[in-house]
Amino acid sequence: MDGNGQQRTIDGRTPMKIPLKDMGFGATSFNSCQKSGAQGTLRVAIYVGGDQKASNETSAQYGIADANYPQ
Repeated sequence: MDGNGQQRTIDGRTPMKIPLKDMGFGATSFNSCQKSGAQGTLRVAIYVGGDQKASNETSAQYGIADANYPQ
Protein backbone atom coordinates (compact mmCIF):
# COMPACT_ATOMS: atom_id res chain seq x y z
CA MET A 1 0.00 0.00 0.00
CA ASP A 2 1.35 3.43 -0.84
CA GLY A 3 1.08 6.65 1.14
CA ASN A 4 -2.11 7.60 -0.74
CA GLY A 5 -3.94 4.45 0.32
CA GLN A 6 -3.66 2.78 -3.08
CA GLN A 7 -3.10 -0.98 -3.09
CA ARG A 8 -1.66 -3.47 -5.56
CA THR A 9 -2.00 -7.25 -5.45
CA ILE A 10 0.69 -9.44 -6.98
CA ASP A 11 0.55 -13.22 -7.06
CA GLY A 12 3.78 -15.14 -7.40
CA ARG A 13 6.16 -17.76 -6.18
CA THR A 14 9.20 -17.29 -4.01
CA PRO A 15 11.86 -16.14 -4.37
CA MET A 16 10.48 -13.02 -6.03
CA LYS A 17 11.66 -9.41 -6.21
CA ILE A 18 9.09 -6.69 -6.86
CA PRO A 19 10.63 -3.37 -7.99
CA LEU A 20 8.18 -0.93 -6.41
CA LYS A 21 9.68 2.10 -8.15
CA ASP A 22 8.44 0.67 -11.46
CA MET A 23 4.86 0.74 -10.13
CA GLY A 24 4.84 4.50 -9.75
CA PHE A 25 4.53 4.68 -5.96
CA GLY A 26 6.63 4.22 -2.84
CA ALA A 27 5.62 1.37 -0.56
CA THR A 28 4.87 2.02 3.06
CA SER A 29 3.38 -1.39 3.82
CA PHE A 30 3.99 -4.89 2.47
CA ASN A 31 1.97 -7.94 3.51
CA SER A 32 2.41 -11.49 2.32
CA CYS A 33 0.60 -14.69 3.26
CA GLN A 34 2.09 -18.17 3.43
CA LYS A 35 0.30 -20.58 1.09
CA SER A 36 -1.84 -23.29 2.63
CA GLY A 37 0.23 -26.42 3.18
CA ALA A 38 3.52 -24.67 2.44
CA GLN A 39 6.64 -25.51 4.39
CA GLY A 40 9.59 -23.30 5.17
CA THR A 41 9.97 -19.65 6.07
CA LEU A 42 8.33 -16.78 4.23
CA ARG A 43 10.35 -13.57 4.48
CA VAL A 44 9.43 -10.09 3.24
CA ALA A 45 11.68 -7.04 3.20
CA ILE A 46 11.59 -3.44 1.95
CA TYR A 47 14.81 -2.01 0.51
CA VAL A 48 15.47 1.65 -0.24
CA GLY A 49 18.59 2.50 -2.21
CA GLY A 50 19.94 -1.01 -1.61
CA ASP A 51 19.58 -0.71 2.19
CA GLN A 52 17.13 -2.95 4.04
CA LYS A 53 14.69 -0.69 5.90
CA ALA A 54 12.16 -3.23 7.23
CA SER A 55 11.64 -7.00 7.27
CA ASN A 56 9.59 -9.72 8.88
CA GLU A 57 9.15 -13.48 8.50
CA THR A 58 6.90 -16.38 9.44
CA SER A 59 7.20 -20.14 9.35
CA ALA A 60 3.55 -20.74 10.32
CA GLN A 61 1.56 -22.79 7.80
CA TYR A 62 -1.01 -20.00 7.38
CA GLY A 63 1.22 -17.19 8.60
CA ILE A 64 1.39 -13.58 7.49
CA ALA A 65 4.59 -11.57 7.28
CA ASP A 66 4.36 -7.78 7.03
CA ALA A 67 6.90 -4.97 6.78
CA ASN A 68 6.29 -1.23 7.02
CA TYR A 69 8.46 1.73 6.02
CA PRO A 70 8.75 4.29 7.31
CA GLN A 71 7.77 2.81 10.63
